[in-house]
Amino acid sequence: MTGYEVQWDGQTRLVGRPVVQLDGLGNREHEVQVRSMDPFGRRSVPVRVTGMPSRAARSALEYTDEFDSTDSVHAEVPGSRWHVSGYRGCVDLNSPGGAKHGQLAVQFGCGADDVVLRSRAAFRLVSGNGRLTAVTDAAGPRGQLNFDFVPGTSDRIGSRSDPVASLPAGAIRVSISDSGVRIITDHGEFTPSAVRPATRGSGTLHKFDIVFTPAGLQVFQDDSMVAESSAVPSWTTSTVLLGMIGPPGRRSRVHLDMVGMSAVVQPAEQVVEFATALGVQRVLRPQENAPGIGVSRQPLIGATKARLRTTVTLGAGTDPAGMTLQLADRTLPLVPATPGSPARAGADVTLVAELPPDVFTGEAPALSPLVIRGQGTGAVLESYLEIVGTAPTERSPDPELDQRAPAMPTVTMALRGVNGVDLGKIASANAPFQLEINLDPALSQRDADDVQPVRGFEVFLNERRIAAVPTDLEGPAVGGVYRLTMSPTDELPGAQTLAVRLHPADQQKQSQWTQFEISLIS
Repeated sequence: MTGYEVQWDGQTRLVGRPVVQLDGLGNREHEVQVRSMDPFGRRSVPVRVTGMPSRAARSALEYTDEFDSTDSVHAEVPGSRWHVSGYRGCVDLNSPGGAKHGQLAVQFGCGADDVVLRSRAAFRLVSGNGRLTAVTDAAGPRGQLNFDFVPGTSDRIGSRSDPVASLPAGAIRVSISDSGVRIITDHGEFTPSAVRPATRGSGTLHKFDIVFTPAGLQVFQDDSMVAESSAVPSWTTSTVLLGMIGPPGRRSRVHLDMVGMSAVVQPAEQVVEFATALGVQRVLRPQENAPGIGVSRQPLIGATKARLRTTVTLGAGTDPAGMTLQLADRTLPLVPATPGSPARAGADVTLVAELPPDVFTGEAPALSPLVIRGQGTGAVLESYLEIVGTAPTERSPDPELDQRAPAMPTVTMALRGVNGVDLGKIASANAPFQLEINLDPALSQRDADDVQPVRGFEVFLNERRIAAVPTDLEGPAVGGVYRLTMSPTDELPGAQTLAVRLHPADQQKQSQWTQFEISLIS
């Protein structure tokens, strides 16, 4: 089976995953009817179930953020609970209305994005015990959800290319993705002593619990243990980083419904943030000329304390302990926000420079230049001022998020020999081979909770139609794997163009054309 037809309260949803979330249900008993579907739209006998929606009881937690609004992530005004680290212009946060009300929506707009939320309250273990709970759909298909516990105040840690070798001393990462649950420390990756596969829906909220005990670490999904490890932290308090990564190469959206911690240490200071662009977004050598670009003095007026925080992706030969901040005619030391941050190329390291109080006043409207200097190379991911003692009252408006609309399944193609062997992108022009077409609904469902069904598709070779396949024998389908045998003896060897045109069930909507390049050899 490649999909499911779900019906309730006069509504119908077509999905490709066996876990579905129904939003906006009234507080009464509902009957839900489910039919499985094959790639050609044939339906099974329905299965019926009745139930009443309820919010599951949660463990007693000292600290929770249920994201009823976006106030907790607006750091430009006092009272925020999180620092948000993401590529400006690519990551937008909002609190949607309708069925998603009360959730923090994170939109990844550039196709290769991630966002990291740093909690201002520190996670605290009591006699070696502690629990962090998060309810989110970020670990859905092709996505990744990271929980980092850091004995410092870093905004980001690790490296996408090699997280095992790039964590600071004492840090623990729990990473959840399609490949399972990984538990990583600065000493390497722990092999969990218990691992159980867990099914996650596309666009479906799941509850994750990270539970620390004196004997190790346990990971739960929806109250079922999915991993257990002997990793024991060396700290009693840590900063929590919640990292969410969208599917690569695709605009997407994730939702965060709640984060809670069993015990916390509240921050000693209430801060506001002011985004700051450095003169150049890289580390300058000590003798390099700096452009005359700096920071406005305006947000510092009236401050009692201020610091500049920046996160740098280290390049070859860069020592995070030997970097400085040039602020006008001052040279200030930059200190890693977490002791023991690795001096490894590719690692993300957060650095902090405390600003002297005498720069808060003066006649010059700006302080320039503003650059980071050090040996080696490095790219600046973000930089901002963290200010104590000022109280701006104007909050930035939330950005408008794109309207979500069901999309047709994603089309991929593979060439296979008649025995099923993968041929890559090259096949013989003199022998039959199989063209395997995969209509995958997983990411489409993640985009908009359901999938726009298809009534069929056509296949073209060099703009000549070679096949037409109906997929609506008993109703439209949401995807599947289809194999066609090809004998391209009429084609000349060389580069060829294959294309698949999907036809939506709603004939008022446009068809979707996906093109691939292959080669035929003699």
